[in-house]
Amino acid sequence: MIIHEIICGKILVSLRGLLAHKLSDQGLSQHKISRLLNVSQPMINKLLKRPVEEYLGELEKLGIERGIVEYYVEILCSIAFAQSLEKFVFTSYQVVNTLALKALCSQQDFSNICQGGVFVDPDIEYYKTVLSRLLSIKGLHKLIPEVGSNLVYTPKAPSSIMDVIGLTGRIVKTLSGVTATGEPMYGGSRHLSRILLLVMLHNPVKKYGFNTRYEEAYLSSFNRLGLRTVITGPHENQEEFWRRIGEVSRLKPDIIVDLGGRGLEPVVYVFTSSYEELERILVNLVEACP
Repeated sequence: MIIHEIICGKILVSLRGLLAHKLSDQGLSQHKISRLLNVSQPMINKLLKRPVEEYLGELEKLGIERGIVEYYVEILCSIAFAQSLEKFVFTSYQVVNTLALKALCSQQDFSNICQGGVFVDPDIEYYKTVLSRLLSIKGLHKLIPEVGSNLVYTPKAPSSIMDVIGLTGRIVKTLSGVTATGEPMYGGSRHLSRILLLVMLHNPVKKYGFNTRYEEAYLSSFNRLGLRTVITGPHENQEEFWRRIGEVSRLKPDIIVDLGGRGLEPVVYVFTSSYEELERILVNLVEACP
């Protein structure tokens, strides 16, 4: 996020100035300070020529309270004198990022997506809730293919996969059940998001997508639930796969059964307009598992 990087840059300059003053006042040489702050000694000299009040004032203009800044400076100086460079670098990164978020959240333009001083995307938070409910389905591990599963969701009509939320990792089987790896992110699952886009092109009410392993026993469940099911594959290559997915998407399917092919595991793609519908289908598939 560019604006976040800009604010981080401004904060970093002021924070270095405050640290240079504080460390110098406590007897540290400019040479040692320069090594600690990863800047040249002439730069430390330049930072020390500006008064502390200027640095504090610049941070206050960004919406960061003086008391918070002084608190973090004290922490960083304590770590510096403990001669723990690795801990100092890591904590400095945390401090700059925390202050940047506070600065952004103090701005009117971003106040509606901030909670407790941090950015919160309501659609991402909703996705996390849905994912948690999905992972709690008893027996879900029976449905997970070898390549893993993913959940994709689009809160509005998407123009590209960057409007579709998915995991950067995947849902995988564990000894105790299933777990989700990676983080929810726009464009997080390129493969499944791309298929959802093709499906929504002809049936825009489909907002959710999930992939499971393929079992012939699933077909009777789909029929019993009244789901429009199409079968495609096997495929010779990726190009043929995408061409056929595009073709069957025109049939407005609820279910795409893909028989795989060269380098492709057979899987089932489920598309719904609500989470409740997706949950109902997955529970039925668990019951149908051999």
